[in-house]
Amino acid sequence: EELHPKYYLEEVQSWTSKIAYYSTPLTNNANRNHNIQLSSKSYHGIRVDPGEVFSFNEATGPRDAAHGYKDAPVIVGGKKLEDEPGGGNCQSSSTLYAAVIRADLEVIERLPHSFPSTYIDVGQDATVNYPYADFKFRNNKDTPIFIRRYISGGRLHVEIYGKKPTEFDKIDVITKIISRTETPPEKIVNDPELYVGEEVVEYQSRPGIKAETYRVYYKDGKEIKRVKEAFSNYPQIVGLKRVGTKPRPEEKQDADPSSGKGSASE
Repeated sequence: EELHPKYYLEEVQSWTSKIAYYSTPLTNNANRNHNIQLSSKSYHGIRVDPGEVFSFNEATGPRDAAHGYKDAPVIVGGKKLEDEPGGGNCQSSSTLYAAVIRADLEVIERLPHSFPSTYIDVGQDATVNYPYADFKFRNNKDTPIFIRRYISGGRLHVEIYGKKPTEFDKIDVITKIISRTETPPEKIVNDPELYVGEEVVEYQSRPGIKAETYRVYYKDGKEIKRVKEAFSNYPQIVGLKRVGTKPRPEEKQDADPSSGKGSASE
């Protein structure tokens, strides 16, 4: 059954306006974009009533191959990107989160990624991992809100409609970086499967970042207040690089001139 009843345009147009909007750039990974389209569909056209809590995980259900999700890069073990079903879904939840905080709604559950995302400002992401990590917000207003999302111009767009607030005109979200460590050198391991001179970066080193975000409220172009939204901790990551130790085949041939006939190796 439908978790959230659909609404009628006429009903909405009489008293609502667009109270928040946010968009994020898509990549050119077709599987990833397919997943974003699928998971963001779960909040397209929904109504969230006063006091009601929206859960991203509940709305999408399991985001696995059985539910139509394709393999795309996801963060595994907090360090490296690997292709698994549902890669890209965090962009659906993060874009929604960014719109929700600009609509002055109450965030119940939000977690940062293990490292910052490329498509959104540091501290403004919301990672999800079914069924554990969720993004949840409550409609803390006394009127319903409605969510619309569309994909165009290589971006995911999220709009939130509701009753226009009177005490402020808009909310900006700002990020303050509290601390940033150095990016550590990668750990180097010898790999007998790779030839000398070859190297593979298993995963990148990343700096540790602590950030705070604030909702900044404006009325008539002036800031009237700022409220702390969230603290985000992205731990430092020591990357891993594999370096080849296997002698190259041509070096072996040079070393053994007595082999007579030319080798017919592929």
